[in-house]
Formats: sequence, structure tokens, C-alpha cells
Amino acid sequence: MRDSLPEPDAFRLKYRSEISNVVREAVRRKIRPTEAGLAQLAKSMVSPEDLERLTSIALAELTDLHEGNIARFRLRPSEFKQWKDG
Repeated sequence: MRDSLPEPDAFRLKYRSEISNVVREAVRRKIRPTEAGLAQLAKSMVSPEDLERLTSIALAELTDLHEGNIARFRLRPSEFKQWKDG
């Protein structure tokens, strides 16, 4: 069974906290999911060579964000609703 599981993404593991922080701050600040907006949030959290990949991952997470997975980012339903409606 272990042979069928994919290898963990080392980048995501390394920056798990930073990815969550970018997603959470984007929602709380009502920032629309764009690469430029997310890069602005993330630039102080990661090295310049990792910024583009982290931004891309955060953008994908925001695109897939829904009421069923907001707890993973420590977001309240009201925060998510305001961001989504905004």
C-alpha cells in the first residue's frame, strides 16, 4: 500500500505555515485571489526564489476554498462569507 502513495511535497511541507498564513490573510483582508496580491502578502515570508511557487500554491488553495475546508486555515465561516461575497 505504501508503494502506491505519492511522495510528500517537500516544498509544501517546508512552507505549510506560510501557505496557510497567506491564504488566511488574503481572506481576512478581502484580497482577491491574484498572483500579484498574494505575492505582496508572501514576499516577507519566503526567499525570493520560492515566492513564485508559494504564490501559485496559495492561489490554488484560495481557488479551491469552500466552507468544508476553511478550518484548515483557521478561518471563521463569517470571514469566508465576507471574502466570498466581497
